[in-house]
Amino acid sequence: MNNTNTNTDSNIQCNKFINNHCSKRTFNNKRSQCKLTSEINENLKLPTKHIKLINDFYCAITIKDRDTALRKIIDDDSFFQRNAELLYRYVDGYHWMNPDFDRVVIGYYTSFKNAKKISDRLKNGSLPEGWEVKSLKKKENYSNKWILRMPSGNNIRLFFCNIKNESYLRQTKIDFSPSYFSDKELRIFFSWFNTQLGNERVVAIEESLVALMENGLQLHQIFTPLVIHRSLLGREKRFNWEVRGEEQDFIQASYDRFLSECGSNITNKIYCPVSKLFNLIFKDRSFTQTDARTLIESISHAARLESVYKYSLKNKAREYSLCELEKVPNFLEKFDLIAPDSFVDLGPALRERLMKKRFILKTNCNLIRSVNLSSSVLETKRITMLERYKEIFFTH
Repeated sequence: MNNTNTNTDSNIQCNKFINNHCSKRTFNNKRSQCKLTSEINENLKLPTKHIKLINDFYCAITIKDRDTALRKIIDDDSFFQRNAELLYRYVDGYHWMNPDFDRVVIGYYTSFKNAKKISDRLKNGSLPEGWEVKSLKKKENYSNKWILRMPSGNNIRLFFCNIKNESYLRQTKIDFSPSYFSDKELRIFFSWFNTQLGNERVVAIEESLVALMENGLQLHQIFTPLVIHRSLLGREKRFNWEVRGEEQDFIQASYDRFLSECGSNITNKIYCPVSKLFNLIFKDRSFTQTDARTLIESISHAARLESVYKYSLKNKAREYSLCELEKVPNFLEKFDLIAPDSFVDLGPALRERLMKKRFILKTNCNLIRSVNLSSSVLETKRITMLERYKEIFFTH
């Protein structure tokens, strides 16, 4: 049982906007990419009055409507308490804490000649049945760039022959989102790809470079404006909500950026996947409140945490090969979040400032408590997940 509308397909089909501008398959793919779902576990359900508050907030098509919806949430102590209960359930329970692998960029140590040979095979259409490939128009330091579409509709980007012929860039690079694919799909791809590496396969993998890695955590049924940094590890950058193209005085996402001890760049993110889905589906087009309600009733809302590693040549960062995937720095478990039930001890003005500005005066810090992710099973499950993917990436 769940507390959302589970008749997703008919719900989407009867909505003229989505039916005219977004196919059912595209909607499902976009929803999956945002790590959102239409069904939710019984233990994560919300009271009907809280669902209405959340739906009114996300379905607002004017800034005034959204401010009105937020004020109703601010006045409801039980809303904060229920969100706190759900967040503690994630932290305390092994079953609920499920990190994911959102993106990875891997450079393989191949010769220029072999990279060119693999690229030529793609150009000539030498692919398994059902795969499609086309040239990728993207500014990169590679002369041959391709986008490979798998039968599921998800893509893997491949780059060959770096223009500057510098070894640190590697001659062969792939860029994709592992969590978009099933394990079976990835095994099929890597069986093909590793075969293409030929007699350079072992060295290509051993001397590979993990150039970027994103690990994330989806907090289903948690209201994003309540997920706030209590303290930062680096410099914070913020992004405001927009309502139909008009910027709102309300922080939607925050990025905490810093250098890791190994010299690479780290960006920790807190953002709203519901807002991301709205942007993917509606883009810059106008939409009605009915359109918005159709979308929100087809999903279960969530908040998202991500920790992104990016290799830095400038800082002479340590290189991590694919063989060391689980050792790549990640800071998901170091997120220091405000406990949502702390809001109950704050007055309406402070509640609004925290939710809209993501800011609290130091003099009020004694009024808020912290949610400790490091005491959870998050890191253990993340390492186990990466070891599973690494075994898949070695398939040949």
